[in-house]
Amino acid sequence: LTLVYGTFVGFTPSVSRAAVMCIAVFAGGSFNYKNDSFTSLFAALGILLLLNPYSLFSVGLQLSFLCSLGIITLSPAIGEAVAKIKKRTLRFAVKQLSSLLISAVAALFSFPVVCYSFGAFSVISPVTNLFAIPVSSIGTVLGYLSFIFPPVSYLADLFFRLLNKIAVFFASFEFATVSTKIAGMRIALLIAAASVIVIGSVKLK
Repeated sequence: LTLVYGTFVGFTPSVSRAAVMCIAVFAGGSFNYKNDSFTSLFAALGILLLLNPYSLFSVGLQLSFLCSLGIITLSPAIGEAVAKIKKRTLRFAVKQLSSLLISAVAALFSFPVVCYSFGAFSVISPVTNLFAIPVSSIGTVLGYLSFIFPPVSYLADLFFRLLNKIAVFFASFEFATVSTKIAGMRIALLIAAASVIVIGSVKLK
């Protein structure tokens, strides 16, 4: 199914990275070995660079890899903290905040590449993801179901249209993006790069 999905959307470097990681996760269950997301991520990067070394310069792969690195490095600790909360209502609230924090972590890890490649970065993307991720997840599932029952594709289309409207709505705010040329941005860039290196080093150890 992963390969079928990749075939439909096109095996761009970022999609290939996701496909290799998914296959590694499912293969772990089949061959009875414990899967490690961190190892799978670097294995995926190694395979992609082996097949095409020039994909290292793909912005899509860089962003996909760095966002994934941030998420799999810090999300387990965040998840454990949420699980320790016994009160349901408080746990739900903290869970929403943790989703916001995980999106912020992904933004932090990808910050150096975004600044270098685009000259601007989104400060509202973590908030946008709170609404966009559930909608896109439902749309993707409906898209798969449409292979079995074609009329479902109309529902999938509605969810992806809604996703587009969410993106356009949040992008319309004046403060949605910030130029990397503003004062102090180089300091923020150095802090972000140092954070990625330090967190990555701790995880490697």
